[in-house]
Amino acid sequence: MKSKPRLAVRAMLIDPESRLLLLKGRDSTLPDSQHWWFTVGGGIKAKETAEDAIRREVLEETGLLVSPFQKTPFSRTFSFIFEGRSHLQHESYFFAKVNSFTPVPLNFTSIEKRSLIGHRWWSLEELKLTQETVHPHQLGAWLEYLIKSHSLN
Repeated sequence: MKSKPRLAVRAMLIDPESRLLLLKGRDSTLPDSQHWWFTVGGGIKAKETAEDAIRREVLEETGLLVSPFQKTPFSRTFSFIFEGRSHLQHESYFFAKVNSFTPVPLNFTSIEKRSLIGHRWWSLEELKLTQETVHPHQLGAWLEYLIKSHSLN
């Protein structure tokens, strides 16, 4: 069965130490599945702008109201299987400088409640050296670009 493309937004939240907030997830339908790390974000709802969607997603998933976000030059389109369903997703990435904080989700969906199992602030060095699965795989290079091009360190 062919997947209907889904438009999504992802947030690169970067603290004063140039660390990136990532969420830890898993596929709850696969008891022995490996976990992976990924940025905050999600789907764009009908009649919602990408900017509105990124603010909403960050607020829902972390409890933090962030504004403004800056658009990055990064995007990706990829297919994946999650909870037994095939997905095709196009993601646009935004970033914001924020103070370090502990995420307190405000509005997790039932899928998020089942699949999100943690968070962590990652340094550039940690992203470059990790053997853990991080999505997208080029996230370390993207963080390095933002740090250099926006004087974030």
